[in-house]
Amino acid sequence: MHYTQVKAFGQTLGPACIERLMTLRSRLSTRLGAALRHATHLIAQRHGVLRRVLLLTDGRPHDVDVHDPHYLLEDARQAVREAARSGVLMQCVSLDAAARKPLQRVFGPGRVHSLKAMAATLTR
Repeated sequence: MHYTQVKAFGQTLGPACIERLMTLRSRLSTRLGAALRHATHLIAQRHGVLRRVLLLTDGRPHDVDVHDPHYLLEDARQAVREAARSGVLMQCVSLDAAARKPLQRVFGPGRVHSLKAMAATLTR
């Protein structure tokens, strides 16, 4: 599994993080459920902190051995439910506005955000 850490625990979400966010590109397979479970495992080991995961995605689940995007979205939805039961709040930033509706089904209303809107807010 490969993932890119944009912001470390305790690091401020400032211009350097925003720049890393803006330069990310989609690549490889996107098993959202697996990535969310991995993030949940990492953050669950942190004590005394707000447990929140922010996923940045193009919203297009894909894997070389699973060809049904519906299955991949449902797996991600299940991972979000499992995280909630562990006390981890999941939110999502989408690179593609067209992916907002399917991602809202995974993360819930109000938990899917646009990268452009977020960047504009943080750089003011």
